[in-house]
Amino acid sequence: MGGADKVLALAQAAHDQDEDRWAATLLDHLVFADPANVPAKELLARVYEQLGYRAESAPWRDVYLTGRWSCDRASRAPWPIPPGGRPAAQHARRAVLDSMTVRVDGPAADGKRFKFNFVFTDVGETHVLELGNGVLYHRRAEPAADADATVRLTRDLLLRLGTGEAAPRTSSCPTNWRWRAAA
Repeated sequence: MGGADKVLALAQAAHDQDEDRWAATLLDHLVFADPANVPAKELLARVYEQLGYRAESAPWRDVYLTGRWSCDRASRAPWPIPPGGRPAAQHARRAVLDSMTVRVDGPAADGKRFKFNFVFTDVGETHVLELGNGVLYHRRAEPAADADATVRLTRDLLLRLGTGEAAPRTSSCPTNWRWRAAA
């Protein structure tokens, strides 16, 4: 189609002529091909917002406005602390674990299988995370005997790791350690 700049120009022209479904299609392909293209993400967010406001169907409105929200949130730091402080601690650990499941790079994780126990020592609760088929699942359960690793921490430490207030000590980690949800 002539490169990213050309596609962006075509999408802008379509948006200017209220042809937002065509603009969304163009921009969706552009953002998928180049996730770092900030002008394309910003225009896609505006297009989704317009489509959401025009949608007569509540489910479609929700889809478009969620797409707009996703474009807006994509460039922000993971797990931000909400205004007014931390979320309730009992919900925070589940939210951090849930957010890990959606941050997995599926293609990079394809073919890998891992199982981790997360034991929260302050509340006596365990969550089991399993990576398989490029997808990360978690559930509250007893520690899995066949886990590849067991992580013992407090719910506060998990939240601080998730918000970036804390980081694992790398001096005791193997040299190939990567602190990412998708590895």
